[in-house]
Amino acid sequence: MRSETPIHFYKQDHDHDPVRVGRYVLFGVQDCMRLLRPVVKIGNLIVAIGGRTAKDGLADRLTWAGIVIGRRPDGVVICLGFLLGPYGPRTWRARFPLIAAFIDPVTQGHRNQSITPELQREFRRLFTWGKRYAARHRGDPSPHAQAGGGCPPPRARRQGPCPKPVCPPGSRGRRSLPLVLQDL
Repeated sequence: MRSETPIHFYKQDHDHDPVRVGRYVLFGVQDCMRLLRPVVKIGNLIVAIGGRTAKDGLADRLTWAGIVIGRRPDGVVICLGFLLGPYGPRTWRARFPLIAAFIDPVTQGHRNQSITPELQREFRRLFTWGKRYAARHRGDPSPHAQAGGGCPPPRARRQGPCPKPVCPPGSRGRRSLPLVLQDL
């Protein structure tokens, strides 16, 4: 990632947008963040952290981040990155105190213009750390960690179909999806 990569940050209020499709993170599938999505450009970094009052278990977690690589005709933003949702780490605050100090007073709109070069470097380090965290947790642990639902943990899986239809695409037998951007 280049040092001059523009960074967009927002506090995520609820789950289910963005979603993972194969190796991509699709942002805006439920028309969320209508003001932010049109201003992001290819190559920009988007970082989302659950606000302290967020729903769906997102409160104060690093939920997702990605580099924008495209946009569908319906306005959905296509990113390469990680999606952790309610299983993201809460330890980000101690590791990235500049970001914590920056986002805590944010209550209105986005402060992208006031992200200093030092804070940009910290956001890039947060993105790298988040990618490593996601890799250690198999990228998107949420379907495997739900109590009483979803697929069993990867090591405990049986051969054959998952017991419930909530498995993410490609998780059954490691099938790959066609990766045509307009089809995402």
